[in-house]
Amino acid sequence: MRALLLDNSTGPWHEIYQSGTLKTWCNPSNHGINTNLYLGKMPKNKALNAGFNKILVSRYVQKYWRFFQIKARSTQISCTEIDSIIELDIPETWPNITLKTLTAIRYVHQHHAYDLLIRANASCYVNLDVLKKHLESLHGQYVYAGPKAINKDFISGWGIVLNHKTVEALLHNEATKFLELFDDEAIGRMLKVSGIEPMPIPYLEISSLEEMNAKTKEELATFPFIRVKASENGMRIDDVLMCKIHEILGV
Repeated sequence: MRALLLDNSTGPWHEIYQSGTLKTWCNPSNHGINTNLYLGKMPKNKALNAGFNKILVSRYVQKYWRFFQIKARSTQISCTEIDSIIELDIPETWPNITLKTLTAIRYVHQHHAYDLLIRANASCYVNLDVLKKHLESLHGQYVYAGPKAINKDFISGWGIVLNHKTVEALLHNEATKFLELFDDEAIGRMLKVSGIEPMPIPYLEISSLEEMNAKTKEELATFPFIRVKASENGMRIDDVLMCKIHEILGV
């Protein structure tokens, strides 16, 4: 199994990965999973880039993404991998998120062996043993699974599971018309072309330390996916919650 983690060359995400994900379920000592982080080019002005992205991430602004994005296929974007970090030759802006993700998936597909690929972010804790058991209950040659919100017809971007055959279908159906969507929705639309439907997997969301402290080991151990998107005093604490979960589960 391989994890492909959405990183960013600006903001706190790279540091959060080091103190959260890479210390827990993606720990290098865990021989059950191999991990790659992927990010775009480092901007010349990080503060300006971060401010620009805060505006562009809004779904109300999404309809204007076409004016700021690269219109290309993932085969046209070059990548460099150093110490399991995949750097893409693409600006680190939200309008390029789908092209960025497709390029990283294509790179992993061409350069690394895997049976299952988990595309996750810094807020996603995966209980690997529980996930594997759950996936054994899924039937069919295509696996497109993960957390699915009630009002959505695609798997949420913080935890998408794909098998080798599904990735091949995704890359075969890649089209620039989907670039104006967030990557999770775009992946769902591209797979739908091949008749591949999302397979919901149980998940839990924890958004504060108070919620975390109210959970029991038995409850946490039930879920393959746990989302730990939380802030305290204006700072993201996803990594803190992730480490607490890992400690409680005794993985």
